Parts: sequence; C-alpha cells; structure tokens
Amino acid sequence: MNTNISLKTEYKAKCIMHKADDGYQIQFICALCGYNYTTGWIRAGTELEARALTEKEARKYFNGCMKCGKWVCDKHYNMEEMMCIKCAPWKK
Repeated sequence: MNTNISLKTEYKAKCIMHKADDGYQIQFICALCGYNYTTGWIRAGTELEARALTEKEARKYFNGCMKCGKWVCDKHYNMEEMMCIKCAPWKK
C-alpha cells in the first residue's frame, strides 16, 4: 500500500443540483465513468446547506482518491491503494 498519501480527501464530488419549490435533489457523479447517485428531495435553506446534508449519504457510493482527489464509484477505485484506477491501476 502507498504510504505517501494524505489520509483525508475533502469531499468535492462532481454533482448536479436540482431545485424545486419544496427543496433540492442532488445528483452526485463519478469523475471517471459518469455513474450517478441521486438523493431524495430534501428541504434546505440554501444550495450549500442541501449539499452538506446529502454528502454523507452520497459518500456510501463514492470513494476519494488519495492522490488526485477525484471522487469515483467502487468500479473505478483501487481499494488496496486507496486511489482511483487512473492513479493506481489494478495489478494483473
């Protein structure tokens, strides 16, 4: 396992925010393949608050690369190296 990596990656997943009169819905997107996870509708005062409220839920479906910082789905994450497969391709 690579030991020259940061142990914390700030959650900055790519997302699309949908707004309606009664709240927000956020679609989080894998940085490599476009897989997306869409949250349910939530009530929040601002877009920032809505994102903060949904990030914990979205983290269940994405992993942060400890090298480049991209957030990717399980299919594109090398768990052994704690990096996306662009930074740490799987060994054959």
